[in-house]
Amino acid sequence: MGFPVGTLVSRKSLERGDWHRPSRYFCRLPRGRYTPNGVKPAGLYLIGYARTDYAFTAGLYKKLFSFMKRQNLKPAREAFEEFLLDEISVSNPEEYLLKISVRVENRRQ
Repeated sequence: MGFPVGTLVSRKSLERGDWHRPSRYFCRLPRGRYTPNGVKPAGLYLIGYARTDYAFTAGLYKKLFSFMKRQNLKPAREAFEEFLLDEISVSNPEEYLLKISVRVENRRQ
């Protein structure tokens, strides 16, 4: 098993809807550890999956933010973006599998 690289999109970028600008990169290591900050922070995460090319991640973000709004949630931290299936495993870019995890909290906090 390899150690694919993912991106972190800052909370400020998420709030502005500027999802195409990662603030950092990370690599998931064995036992679920992430770099550079160690372990992914505990908390309540909203997680979405989509079959999409690298350039079309906005569609999944829009769905996640629509759900957050309906549930009275907001991002608590940055989003973790990972392509679980990429050019190494599938030949068609439209079949890449994207996972976005956003730690959320109630808007009233």
